[in-house]
Order: sequence, then structure tokens, then C-alpha cells
Amino acid sequence: MNKELKNEIIKKMIIYFGYNNNHINHTYRVLDYTEEISDIEKGDPDIVIYSAILHDVGIPVCEIVGCYHLLLQIAHILSQLIEKGSLLKDKIEKVLAALPMFFTCF
Repeated sequence: MNKELKNEIIKKMIIYFGYNNNHINHTYRVLDYTEEISDIEKGDPDIVIYSAILHDVGIPVCEIVGCYHLLLQIAHILSQLIEKGSLLKDKIEKVLAALPMFFTCF
């Protein structure tokens, strides 16, 4: 698990939510539970953790125009990380595939 990348994604999530403590605190709780489950189930920590952090990015737009935009926003953040060389492309598809498990609008 790349801690530097994890912190970078957390910073993007905080900025995206505009420092809305409800969304941020919720994301930290999801992340904590996800890490616990991943340790037991032996999931890929990169996929599990990045998905947990990003699972609600786009919710403000999603509430207005639908959940499709939620995945677009997450994909946009992930593509920025690829461009910086922070995240491997092969992880992106797995993160995007894991995300619908976090919400019920799909």
C-alpha cells in the first residue's frame, strides 16, 4: 500500500467535499471498516482503500443528476493520478468495478 498515494487521494476527497465534515467523517468510517475487512479477507489493499476513499466523490452531483456522474467524477480523479504516475492503469478498472458495491443507486 502506497501511503503517499493514499494521503494524496484523501486530500483530493477533502477538497472535493469542500471540507464538509459529514461527508469526510463518513468516508473515514467507511475506510476504517474497509481496511479491517480487507485485512481479514486479504483483498488487494490498493483497490480496497482507493475505492473506500473515493466511493462518495460525486455525491453532490449524483443527488441532482443521477449516479452515472458519480463514476465520472471518480474516473476523473483517478485519471489525474495516472497522469502524475501515481497510480497504475491496471488498478483503475478494478477500482471502478469495486465502487458499485459501496452504494445502492446502481
